[in-house]
Amino acid sequence: MKTQIKFQKILALVSLIIAALVFVYALIFNSGNLSDIMFYNNWESMRYEYGGSDSFCDPAQTFVSALVIMAIVYICIVAILFITASNKRRNYYITNYVAIGLNIAMSVIVAIFGIIFIAILMAKFYGLDWNALTSLIDALKATDGKQPYKDVSKSPAMFILGIVVFLLVLANAAAWTLNLIWKIKLMKGEKELLASGLVGEVA
Repeated sequence: MKTQIKFQKILALVSLIIAALVFVYALIFNSGNLSDIMFYNNWESMRYEYGGSDSFCDPAQTFVSALVIMAIVYICIVAILFITASNKRRNYYITNYVAIGLNIAMSVIVAIFGIIFIAILMAKFYGLDWNALTSLIDALKATDGKQPYKDVSKSPAMFILGIVVFLLVLANAAAWTLNLIWKIKLMKGEKELLASGLVGEVA
């Protein structure tokens, strides 16, 4: 039982870190080369020429807004694990099962939402009219040499990072599920041992 309690303490802490990572990822998603796409999308005359606003930028903003809200809710749900002492309790009660169930459910929701949206946004990103965007950037460089107009990289780094983060979230849900099964078996074993001890004393 001591090993299991130690494991659930570590798991609760890891869960909090993962939830915080989701929040940080939401804040930094539109950075790097994705920030460059947003930069050029600010020109009304440019945004529809390479498909930026309709195809990528608007859905990306929607994704970030939704993920920030989900991450805050996720952090609050993980905090309930500590409030109900689910990270250190020897025996689980109804409140612990509810807290763990909410954590598992939210982890699955965040992971599925994130992975699906990342796949959609990645497809939209590579579906942009890159030739038109390159031509627009070259035209801006030629007409206004004072501004630092940067070429936009096709690096998928931010999407890959997202997949890693959301797979960690999914792994966290699996770990809590296994922990719950482990705890139930240990609690059942303890009850059986106590019952058999009482029977022996009565005999």
